[in-house]
Amino acid sequence: SETDVERAKLNASVLLELTRKQLVTAKAENDRVTALGSGEAQGVRLATGVSRFFDELNETLPDDAARLALFQYFSSQEATTMQLNLTTGNLGSGSANLYLTPQDLNLRLDARGGGATTTPALWAAAPSAAGAAAPSAVPSAAPSAAPAA
Repeated sequence: SETDVERAKLNASVLLELTRKQLVTAKAENDRVTALGSGEAQGVRLATGVSRFFDELNETLPDDAARLALFQYFSSQEATTMQLNLTTGNLGSGSANLYLTPQDLNLRLDARGGGATTTPALWAAAPSAAGAAAPSAVPSAAPSAAPAA
């Protein structure tokens, strides 16, 4: 009868959902074990690297605090280098634009003479005698004062 068919469909749906739940649980457990193994391996590599670094510098630099400071310095430099490599890779592979300010380029602008004391290739020519500035490839950090005519 129709009720038996409906009951069979319902039982099949329940069984299917239970099977899906078991699959999701098994995948989650597998991912957890994989992440745990990966984390442990990374921890062992880090501990081995630190131990070897300290052992190699034991005779040259006997002070533990100095060795630790040197290790921290090298670690921060490595992290900075990795971040720069990632950033430049992203800039090179995509359509991103990089905007630099005079502060980024470590430029000092001299307003007394009406022009820049440092003129890298990114900057356009100095303002003309009439006081109109030529278009610039990089926007100015502060408006330049035009000489009084």
